[in-house]
Amino acid sequence: MLERETVLIADAIAREAGVAVGMRRGGVITLAQDALVYDRDPAREHAVLLEVAYAVMRFSPMVAQCAEDTVLMDVTASIRLFGGVPRICRAIRQIVETIGVTGRVGVAPTGQGAWLLSKRGKTRVLKMRSLGRILDTLPFEVVTEMRRYADWFSGLGCVSCLITSAM
Repeated sequence: MLERETVLIADAIAREAGVAVGMRRGGVITLAQDALVYDRDPAREHAVLLEVAYAVMRFSPMVAQCAEDTVLMDVTASIRLFGGVPRICRAIRQIVETIGVTGRVGVAPTGQGAWLLSKRGKTRVLKMRSLGRILDTLPFEVVTEMRRYADWFSGLGCVSCLITSAM
């Protein structure tokens, strides 16, 4: 997928052919003549995100569409009804796969905690104390509001969010 003639996403086959994120369209065509190249379609992306949000409402009416193509939901009241956290997570992954997109599921005592965990590949943390310990180890770049200060934080020698728990 391209945005302004630059690769944003490349599937496994394209990557095997040498296509990399950041590469220009001409380079892609040179390396993989048969590659299907699509321009980014923000309207379609938004429609798919809404489809995901509506589909997961079967687990909870408390669903919110957030920044960075994120759907957050509170399933606290539904955990027992649907057989526990692992089953709900599996069902959500199946729904997302059926819609035809990829996604990550995170579980935490707070919505933002779950969102940050999912961005780093960690999936389930049920206790606030454990969440704090794990969030402290995450690179500060995962926090959207901290990215604009990345050079400053790096200059101070910061590599994780530990500074946020001390505030």
